[in-house]
Amino acid sequence: MKRVFALGNGESRLQLDLEKLRGKGVIYGCCRLYQDFTPDVLIAVDHGMMHEIYHSGYAQKHESFFRDWTRLPADVYDMTLAGLSPPDMNEKKLLEDYDFVQANDRGNSKEFVMHGVNLQGAVQIVKQYEKDFPHANKEIIKKKINKTKINISWIKEPCKAKDIRDYMPEKGDKGWSSGTSAAWIACEKEKPDEVFIIGHDLYSSGNFINNVYKDTKHYQIARSQATPCINWITQWRSLINEHPKIKFWKVNEKSGTNVDNVNREIQEWKDFKNLKYCDFKYFKNLLHI
Repeated sequence: MKRVFALGNGESRLQLDLEKLRGKGVIYGCCRLYQDFTPDVLIAVDHGMMHEIYHSGYAQKHESFFRDWTRLPADVYDMTLAGLSPPDMNEKKLLEDYDFVQANDRGNSKEFVMHGVNLQGAVQIVKQYEKDFPHANKEIIKKKINKTKINISWIKEPCKAKDIRDYMPEKGDKGWSSGTSAAWIACEKEKPDEVFIIGHDLYSSGNFINNVYKDTKHYQIARSQATPCINWITQWRSLINEHPKIKFWKVNEKSGTNVDNVNREIQEWKDFKNLKYCDFKYFKNLLHI
């Protein structure tokens, strides 16, 4: 029996000791999980998060999958970064003030990966924010431009980061969120008999965001409204439907009891015969942990 544990970053995951999953199956995780736990495979699709992971050195030691992770030769770096024309000295100073370019140390790297606008685009973004928010201090504007920064990773060897498209060139990249992309890669790569969906809470128990890493860089603040889950539900539905021979388990503390939104049955999945709901007690007994 081959098992995959597909870990999401919903807060229910905190109630489980992830170390006890080792040796029980292949563990797939996503995004900032890398700071707390090392899964067998890590996936990230948000540009800022991907480059943060790479800058940490994690992908030099551990298998990782990233979105649009296109490696370019170092000799085209200046041209790629500048775009049509490089900014003048005042504009460069402006970008430096707002830490617009996020990069690791170049060293003797022969390749790089870049996401975001070029320098000319960056200058326009910063100037527009300064115009729109004339009384905002530098830190406020830094937060506003966080999602539009230029992210650069100089490739370090050994490198275990893969582009999702390169791994599955025929199927490409579905464009899904990190969690469902991780589960999809796991199903295709591992050919498991069972997939345990852990920490993919989908809903929040209250009105606010349900995520282990809220209030950290690249994530929303704790008082943000709960994230609409329809896209996640639809992506999981597609995944489950594509793999009828795999048994999927939706794991939560009181899964399937409908005591709250997190533990509820998912109506959009009600027709699947290869989906079961599994509470923590049954899950632990099943794995003998």
